Amino acid sequence: MGCEFVYAIVPNENIENVILKHAQAKVKSQLTIESTHMALEAQALSQAQLNIEFNRRVDELVNEMPYDFWENK
Repeated sequence: MGCEFVYAIVPNENIENVILKHAQAKVKSQLTIESTHMALEAQALSQAQLNIEFNRRVDELVNEMPYDFWENK
């Protein structure tokens, strides 16, 4: 028949955006928990420090893509 059968899952948006949004959600969740613990110990970060840490971690996740990246922890 001269044809090829293709079965694929196609995201509704650009895959880079999907990865970035997931990384941001993961980091936001982590920082929320960590910030609460740090505040209880009187070691809270300023908003500027939190923004810097947020951006650093998002970049790290996107660039390294650890094996558990898609797991919701």
